[in-house]
Parts: sequence; C-alpha cells; structure tokens
Amino acid sequence: MIGGAQVDKYGNLNSTAIFGDSDYHRPASKLPGSGGANDIASSAGRTVITLPLEKRRFLERVDFITSPGYINGNDSREKAGLSRGGPASIITNKCIFRFDPETKEAYLDSVHEGVSVDEIKANVSWDLKVSPNLKTTPPPTKEQLKITRIIDKTGIYTNAGLKNLTLESYMQLLENSHDELQVLFK
Repeated sequence: MIGGAQVDKYGNLNSTAIFGDSDYHRPASKLPGSGGANDIASSAGRTVITLPLEKRRFLERVDFITSPGYINGNDSREKAGLSRGGPASIITNKCIFRFDPETKEAYLDSVHEGVSVDEIKANVSWDLKVSPNLKTTPPPTKEQLKITRIIDKTGIYTNAGLKNLTLESYMQLLENSHDELQVLFK
C-alpha cells in the first residue's frame, strides 16, 4: 500500500513537489519524497494506492513521477525496464479505481454507498471511464474493521487522526499493533 500527494490516470504517484505555476527547481511546495515508495512501486508484484479523492490530487498527469505506475499507459512500464507489477487499484474514501488491462488507464470500478458517479467525476482531472459493470463497494466486515483499527491506530488511513502524538507514543502504538496482530493471526 502506497500513497502520495498526487496520482494520475496511469497510477503514477508524486510525493516530491507540487509545481504550481513553477517547476521542479522552484516548486510551490516541497514534499518529503519517496521514502521507499519508488522501490516498492518499481519492484513489487502488485501495489495498491490509497489517498483521499480530491480534484487537486487526481490529475491527468502528476507534476513529478516519484513512484511509477503505468507511466504513459499501454506497455510504457515494460519499455522503461519495469517488467514486474504496477498498481492493481486506487482505493479512496469514496470509490475504487482499477486499471484497464490494455491502456493501463484508471477507470471507476466500485462506488462506496451514498456516493454518486458525478461526485467522483467532479473530483478527477481526466475524462474518467466507468466500468459497464459498476459495483457498489460492500461495507467492511467486523473482522476487516478490527484489523484496520489495529493496523491504523494513528488514523492515517481511516482519517481518525490522533493529534499531538509524540514519537514515543507513536512507536508504542506500532508495537502494540504488532502484538495484537500476532495474537489475531495465530
């Protein structure tokens, strides 16, 4: 699972810089960078991208490719020497995108309950294609919620957001999560 500040229709991620009206050398905002996500995106057999659905994040083209998805679509990933993997899906707070096997462009596959296709289309910057077999995302099971709450104690993925968390308390939460998962999966 990887994320970033921006994603484009081919699943490329940007976590390096937001250019605004400038360029790489004088960006509007500098971001933390790859943090290992480039290695994961380049080498893993399959990745899942997670980020909130917002128009400023879902672009036709990212400002900078920090972590490659399907680059320019079609076979451009393989031509770049990345013979393995690529993103399988983009999971957001409103829907799930998958990638066309031929063009490698993201399309809308599943909509979370209470969310409209128009709302999703209004939050992407490309001409979004919709699956002819569009699904409604099933709600998570109790077990899935339990695992999510164990893994995401800090609320990073669920947006529960623990504020003013010290490094020590964050590390303790991670350690506790590890212990709880070991018990759960014995």
